[in-house]
Amino acid sequence: MILIENLKVTYRTAAGPVEALAGVSFAVERGESCAVIGPSGCGKSTLLYVLAGLKQDFEGKVEVAGRTQIALILQHFGLLPWKNVWENVALGLKVRRLPPQEVERRVSFWLKNLGLYELRYLYPAQLSGGQCQRVAIARALVLQPDLLLMDEPFSSLDALTREALQETLLEIWQETRCTIVLVTHSIEEAVFLGQKVVLLSPRPGRVVAVYTHPLVGDKSWRHHPDFHLACTRIRQELSRAGEAKTG
Repeated sequence: MILIENLKVTYRTAAGPVEALAGVSFAVERGESCAVIGPSGCGKSTLLYVLAGLKQDFEGKVEVAGRTQIALILQHFGLLPWKNVWENVALGLKVRRLPPQEVERRVSFWLKNLGLYELRYLYPAQLSGGQCQRVAIARALVLQPDLLLMDEPFSSLDALTREALQETLLEIWQETRCTIVLVTHSIEEAVFLGQKVVLLSPRPGRVVAVYTHPLVGDKSWRHHPDFHLACTRIRQELSRAGEAKTG
């Protein structure tokens, strides 16, 4: 689905060039879930913007399988405050000029699937953080994406809501088998959601290591001894990368 080779991104600022990513290379298979983790400022969000086609000023090779439908979920939901839940979720479909019956079918399906149907006439300001996040997920999924890009989607939520939505995301992934690339600061979240976990170094972001977790999707994975071992291994690797950068 995704092939990245020697990706380099440099921002031009008044103080001079700032290198965000340097020589990033990895691949994501179709239907795979991939978590990207690293310290703040290492270029994780920049990587997503490149994959989404929003950042086209880069060096290197980035290939996304042809005719792929891409959806991007931003950290702060990106909901329109003057539109209710139904209107926010239907927005992309109406932009694509789908028939009203198809809009009705898709929006109803995902609102019911995510427990939002009874809230369809409420506005973002009337919803909790977890409900807003589910609306953002529904808005992406109605587009039937092959590739779902998520930028820190659960970072502003309390621990229990966050875990519940992580499990919801895994259920959606198992049902749709879309490819997911998720950016996160949370080691536990990366290990729980990522069949593949890509570790980036401090800025400029470079790939430090890539780990695979075949038990992702198993409901018992969060409580498996290997889960905690994987978290410890990644924590140590990130710590070493930070020490190497400062040293």
